[in-house]
Amino acid sequence: VPDLSHRDPAPTQHGTHLCWIPYDIDNSNGGQTWVTSEKWGSLLGRMLYLSYGKSSLFLVLQERVNGVPQGGVVKFPLRFASGVMRGRFSKVDGQLYVGGLKGWQTNAVKDGTIQRVRFTGKSTTMPDSLHVTDAGITIGFSGPLEATSAANLENYALEQNNYIWSGDYGSPEIKPSAGTSRAEKDQGTEKIAIRAVKLSSDRRTVFLEVPGLKPVMQSRIKMNVKAEDGSRVPDEICHTINVVPPADKPGTDYRSLAPRNAKTSGWMIPAVVGVSLAGVWLSVRRRFGCCGCGRCSEK
Repeated sequence: VPDLSHRDPAPTQHGTHLCWIPYDIDNSNGGQTWVTSEKWGSLLGRMLYLSYGKSSLFLVLQERVNGVPQGGVVKFPLRFASGVMRGRFSKVDGQLYVGGLKGWQTNAVKDGTIQRVRFTGKSTTMPDSLHVTDAGITIGFSGPLEATSAANLENYALEQNNYIWSGDYGSPEIKPSAGTSRAEKDQGTEKIAIRAVKLSSDRRTVFLEVPGLKPVMQSRIKMNVKAEDGSRVPDEICHTINVVPPADKPGTDYRSLAPRNAKTSGWMIPAVVGVSLAGVWLSVRRRFGCCGCGRCSEK
């Protein structure tokens, strides 16, 4: 049987990935799925990321710069009863159905569930686009923000880190300025100064002025802003920067500071309706569960 798991010659560095996701955000991926239903409004065609470890659902924020993909994830304000493994859109009602399990390394509370995520058409506000240049970071939102909180520089923070290439299981966070050093003093994240914040006239786009951005594996944007109706906006974007184009020649698809078309306004996914599968979860887990460690076949 040919060995298809190892490359020859062996790689000596990480590949280029759309996004590195921090361990505390998701420690075990369940998969991805595309939004194929027109009933999900402006999210049609977008990618969703499923978390087994954190029983969560994320929207993937993507861009392609000079042919290189990059982007990040932002969490939907939902919590599932079990670790989300797979998701598919129904051809009957156009809604998302996810299957979940509970084994180990997950915060799930139930052994197994099938749950529906329903699009209600009501407005909500959360990040839905991301663009990076050497001048800073542009974040697009699905609905208008409350002006005072969104324009306040103190409501934003940015920290970054890299990971080490090794044969070990996982890697400590390494400060970008430390290069490839593994010294304890060089471990952790590095705070990056945000010089200014600019809010678009329709209050649906925020530009964080961060001159001199460089490629980095993990860049975490933390926010404390409100939507126009006073509701809470998801407060963290985790993204990867592979390419930093010049601001005057972006050459990529992104949201500018110009007012956005009102037809792309909000959507909301508040309802999770569950059906317990506790009686069959073990056999399903063995056949279709996380393939990261292979232990399912041993249980």
